Amino acid sequence: MSERDDAHAFLLASDPAMAALAAAHGPVDPYVWADVPPVGGPDDLFGGLALGIVAQQISTAAMLAIFGRLRTLLGGTITPEGVAELSQEQLLSVGLSHAKARTLHQLAEAVLSGAFDPGALRELSDEEAERALVTLRGIGPWSAQMFLLHELRRPDVFPAGDVALRGGLAALLDLPLVPSIEETRERASVWAPYRSYAAAHLWRGLGEVR
Repeated sequence: MSERDDAHAFLLASDPAMAALAAAHGPVDPYVWADVPPVGGPDDLFGGLALGIVAQQISTAAMLAIFGRLRTLLGGTITPEGVAELSQEQLLSVGLSHAKARTLHQLAEAVLSGAFDPGALRELSDEEAERALVTLRGIGPWSAQMFLLHELRRPDVFPAGDVALRGGLAALLDLPLVPSIEETRERASVWAPYRSYAAAHLWRGLGEVR
């Protein structure tokens, strides 16, 4: 059986609420970011990390618009060399905030200097990779976890700080209030080692409710 089949069988045998959602959706691919086209090839980790930075605290539509303008400004491909050559004013011109522009520029410089190697994250555990990412300025737990999920394709990542994901959990369990990050993390523990798949079902379920 494939990882996806194993994950689907596991969630079908989990708690009734998730089992019902998994049965309704069928097997899912948790590594595809809904409504977001692929950034590049499987080795384009810098572009994936740049996308996560752009995505912080804005809507998917705004993220796609800003990221598209950034990619156009760079001639179609987002590379550390290209980003490092851009001025702060050029980065701001595509719609980035001052903080995000600074984060992208410093990330590019760190990659070019060898101070940070995105490819080396593949050899680390989930916990080690997240710790390495959050040491970078402007990269918090949410950005790190989304990178692990969508770019490193890890099967057991659950970004409990994601507002939509917490909303999906509230909808699934018919809760009167959106659970806290800690409550969400604790509730999701029952879906390990396939929490990435559980997250995909919750995001999809919330979209269907909307």
